[in-house]
Amino acid sequence: MGANPRQLQFEFSLWTRDIVRELIRREFEVALSAVSVGRLLRTIGLSPQRLLFRAYQQDPEAVERWKTQDYPAIRA
Repeated sequence: MGANPRQLQFEFSLWTRDIVRELIRREFEVALSAVSVGRLLRTIGLSPQRLLFRAYQQDPEAVERWKTQDYPAIRA
């Protein structure tokens, strides 16, 4: 089994209670509520993580300039 939900044909690459719930239903034919899945995950020591937010409107040219020119100059 893959470590990424997209490898299992889910839409995102972030594990959520609903994705874990669906995977349990698919693999074991057991229907659980999202709350029950949350409790199970907590029991085994997993905790919720914050989503990673990225600026979709970022300018790729400005990012590349920062990586190749600005940051190396600051670091030097």
